[in-house]
Amino acid sequence: MEGIQTILNQFNFFLLVVARMTGIFAFTPFWGSRNIPGQVKIGLSFIFAFIIFPLVAKPQIVLPNSFLTYFLYLIAELIVGLIIGYIAMLILMAIQFAGGLIDMQMGLSIVSVFDPQSSMSMPLVGQFKYILAMLLFLALDGHHQIVIALFNSYQAIPLLEFHYSGSFINYLFYLVEQMFITAFCLSAPIVGILFITDVVLAIMTRTVPQLNIFVVGFPIKIAVGLILLIMVMPLYFIVLSGIFNKMIESIIIVLRNLH
Repeated sequence: MEGIQTILNQFNFFLLVVARMTGIFAFTPFWGSRNIPGQVKIGLSFIFAFIIFPLVAKPQIVLPNSFLTYFLYLIAELIVGLIIGYIAMLILMAIQFAGGLIDMQMGLSIVSVFDPQSSMSMPLVGQFKYILAMLLFLALDGHHQIVIALFNSYQAIPLLEFHYSGSFINYLFYLVEQMFITAFCLSAPIVGILFITDVVLAIMTRTVPQLNIFVVGFPIKIAVGLILLIMVMPLYFIVLSGIFNKMIESIIIVLRNLH
């Protein structure tokens, strides 16, 4: 009987590890893609849980006897995984938002493409920037950094030691605020020059009333926008590299606020 009880305790520990893994593989960039079948995500969750389980299941950890308490701990571990994935996804949401601002200024906001990642229609430039960001994320081994952050999360928040704190909410709001700031910074050069182009076209319309601004203006703005996208592309990659590095730091800071 004692052996069976030990096996059950180890299995309950294993489920806690799987819960955190499931939350991470549901949201994080690349790993949480809708293109990856749910069966694969569940399989990866069990595989990673099996690998890390011997490192995190310490003998001194005592599981609660109450099923309700254990279930709450299970939900807490799932929330930890979801938080890690959500913070990582905030970066890509900022990039898509920046592309949407550029689309609106270029006059391409009425054009959208289907995004298989979210099963929604996304702005054309926003989707283009998102794909470039995802490729750079993979090129910089960002998906490996997510896995490393996953393993480090057990050092920041060991099993059964999830604690809610007000500083966590404050920092989460700060990250959302930084998402909008990042989006505006990424789109500001192109949006600003396109705004100047609008002003120039408005002056030309006042100077030459016969000029049909709707016929001339849209092709000019699209051409200017595309040229600017090509010109700022090297800077875009440099900025994204710094943003992805900051993403991992933000995950660690949030986890420390939860311990």
